[in-house]
Amino acid sequence: MTAAASCPWTGHPNPDDQAIRLTTHTSRDFFRFTRVPLATIGRSVDQSIPGPLGLPVVGVAPQLMRDPFTYLHDASKKYGDVFRIPVPLHDLVVVTHPDLVREVFHDRGATRYGLYDLPKSLEKRVGRGLPMLEGEEYTQRRNLYSPMFGKRFLARLADDFVDEMDRRLQSWDAAAASGTTIDLEREIGKILLPAFMRNMFSMALTDEEIEIYDRDLREILAAVASAFWCRKPPNLMPIPGAPNLVRSSRRMARTINDILDARAGELQRRDDLLQILVEARLPDGSQVDRKARVVDTMGIMMAGYDTVVAVLAWMFSLLPTNPCAQQQLYDEVDALGGVMPSAEHLDRLSWARQCFDETQRIQGHPFNVRWSKTDNELAGFRIPKGTMVGACMTALNRDPRWWAQPDVYDPKHFDKEQVSGRPNTVFIPFGTGPHQCIGMAMAYQNGLLLTALILQRYRIQLKPGWTPRHKMTMSVTIKGGVPCTISRR
Repeated sequence: MTAAASCPWTGHPNPDDQAIRLTTHTSRDFFRFTRVPLATIGRSVDQSIPGPLGLPVVGVAPQLMRDPFTYLHDASKKYGDVFRIPVPLHDLVVVTHPDLVREVFHDRGATRYGLYDLPKSLEKRVGRGLPMLEGEEYTQRRNLYSPMFGKRFLARLADDFVDEMDRRLQSWDAAAASGTTIDLEREIGKILLPAFMRNMFSMALTDEEIEIYDRDLREILAAVASAFWCRKPPNLMPIPGAPNLVRSSRRMARTINDILDARAGELQRRDDLLQILVEARLPDGSQVDRKARVVDTMGIMMAGYDTVVAVLAWMFSLLPTNPCAQQQLYDEVDALGGVMPSAEHLDRLSWARQCFDETQRIQGHPFNVRWSKTDNELAGFRIPKGTMVGACMTALNRDPRWWAQPDVYDPKHFDKEQVSGRPNTVFIPFGTGPHQCIGMAMAYQNGLLLTALILQRYRIQLKPGWTPRHKMTMSVTIKGGVPCTISRR
């Protein structure tokens, strides 16, 4: 690395950018971030809130990191709609009732519950991305980005998206002809990532770049999950050949900076997501600062790509457990008449959407979190300022009060009649309240179009005796991937 290397977060020259210094800075930043859950108020949470005792200092962190899905689901059945989970140095309060979810997550002014305030030193170094903002600043930034997730704009992008996926999907024919076992999750990623990058940046990726981007995105997502005790901490040391958060985060940031610089120098206007990001202006006419744009771009990449890969991997793993639902999905796709799916076909893929949602229900997530901004009372319990409060989606998604046969994969759970009979904060895969995921419509569009493309051509046979197991990243993937064979229809 030369002395002229630039800082990946700002794009400006960084004369001290040596390898050991990179490791030191990024490691320190990670530990500052992991102070997020540590910077609460210790064990002063109302001890009358039911919950496990745990071990001194570490609480139940070992059990939580080993399997947060089962642990929190079992805890909700044992302790009820509000319970306390001791983790290192503090207690996490978990809620599993839709009314309590609404109380915590629909606080538009963030006067009672809101996001965590990052340490100023970390905020200055990394930038204030959209997921870190509250109040008017958040509303302004979200409004800037809203056009790129609107129905009409996404529909314009759909044809290019499908064209790229169709081209990449042809590579599956070799595996179909040979009967070779493939990892379906990995193969879906290799189809979706280049299509997303074409939509996002109008750029084509080589196979090598796809591998690098996929690895970097997954390493960063895993690091975020580890900050909330849902998996082991990431590797921070530059060990050759090993996944490394330092290398991944800086390489991804540098890549995005290079893309932003290249676009700024272009005279031709492009019709992609990046163009909206580059042209976005705040009410005073100023542009969102560079570091924030890097963080926001990285967030869009994670949400638009990793979320869909994870859901589709789970969906094709779960569909065989309900053959009638699987055949109905094939029938719906076949009703398109073999034409290339497009945005205009989305309304005809209603069963596919129900399958997508039912997959997210079974897939679940340990929790989405907020912090108590002041001393509060929740369900009659005292919640001191600084307490981390989480909604456990896995428990909400498997609660028999809201779901008939909650452990059975059945897309009929999302028939209109059943949906209208449930509180709208029971099922929150994209969050709820003012911070609901801005890219939700894009995730549905991309997921349904790729589902149609795959099922028009292939049948998927899972490895006999195999069942999916949760792997905690922020998008909840499948441990060990999805071993299967495919055949042409």
